[in-house]
Amino acid sequence: MSSAPTAQPTAPRTRSLLPQEHGAWGQLAMPIISGLAVGSPSWSALLLTASTVLGFLAHEPWLVTLGHRGLKAVREEGPRARRVMLQLLAAAAATGAAGVWLAPVAARVALVVPILILGLFVFRMPYDEVAGIVAGACGNPAILAYSNKLAPSDRPDLGYAMIFPGMTIVKILFVDIVPALFGP
Repeated sequence: MSSAPTAQPTAPRTRSLLPQEHGAWGQLAMPIISGLAVGSPSWSALLLTASTVLGFLAHEPWLVTLGHRGLKAVREEGPRARRVMLQLLAAAAATGAAGVWLAPVAARVALVVPILILGLFVFRMPYDEVAGIVAGACGNPAILAYSNKLAPSDRPDLGYAMIFPGMTIVKILFVDIVPALFGP
């Protein structure tokens, strides 16, 4: 006498909150790996790298929270996605701030001041657009997230999207050019 197998109740499957855009992983990894490989990374560089990766990891939970992955995803994973996003952004902000704090003063000034002066006073651009450009120039999505909170428009995102790819290339080339110009 055989008894029919009974179905075991299964727990609902939780959605992965890792970014799903396959090309973005390479766009993030290659500049970071090459930048860290050519130099001797300082604590500042490592913290800024961690901040960038944490900000990138917050992207998918942000999309789920905003409903860009569908209403079902918001219904089933919204609270968890929001919690994970906030935790990742807080960690990105903390590591980014520590990285900037530990960076030499010249590096801090070189990152932000020229962009602010040119954007706000020379080109008379709105603050929200300049905030996005600063985030793109620094390559730090945590700055972008904060500027989106301060200025709820699409201008910070637009400024970031316009500047980030070019600045990544400039930073990679800068590592080779500066030692050639000012080295021994």
